[in-house]
Amino acid sequence: KMAGRVCTFDWSTTFLGPMQAWPLALRTTASLVLAHPLPSILLWGPALTVVAYNDAHRPLLGNKPEALGQSYFDVWSEAGEVLVPQVERAMAGETVAIEGACFTLLRNGAPEEAWFDYGYSPVFDDKGRVAGVLNTGVETTKRVRAQHALQEQSKRDLRRSDTERERQRRLYEAILTNTPDLAYVFDRDHRF
Repeated sequence: KMAGRVCTFDWSTTFLGPMQAWPLALRTTASLVLAHPLPSILLWGPALTVVAYNDAHRPLLGNKPEALGQSYFDVWSEAGEVLVPQVERAMAGETVAIEGACFTLLRNGAPEEAWFDYGYSPVFDDKGRVAGVLNTGVETTKRVRAQHALQEQSKRDLRRSDTERERQRRLYEAILTNTPDLAYVFDRDHRF
């Protein structure tokens, strides 16, 4: 679907002009982004204009308006403080990889925490200069929330276990302090 949207978008309203006039590096990279199986988005030019993103990337936007032809930092303005220096590094020719990043995003009508593993790679023009940035990433929110839930369950189980152990200790102590006879205590594995 996104390939069709990129092709039918009115690029003449942007600094890029019509697609037929795009440099070969831009057209090639845009076609790679559209075919990529992981969420990917291509930014081009000094304003880091969103030139293409694939079907896998679309759900990451939630109900945000169309990103094509927009500045990347306008699309993700709520995360700009973190993203700007990372994208600047990519525009300087460096590849940037980030794991486990948490953002509070405004993409479904309300602020929500979301976690991502992602990277930025410089994209070179036909003359070998950095002209854009390729962002590829995966949202890990479901996995992170599942890990948090598992950790919380483990904490609750440990507290229950500690409580039960303390209850048994008090019971044994009460029995032993109230009986004049010797008492032997064995655990379930018949250890003394």
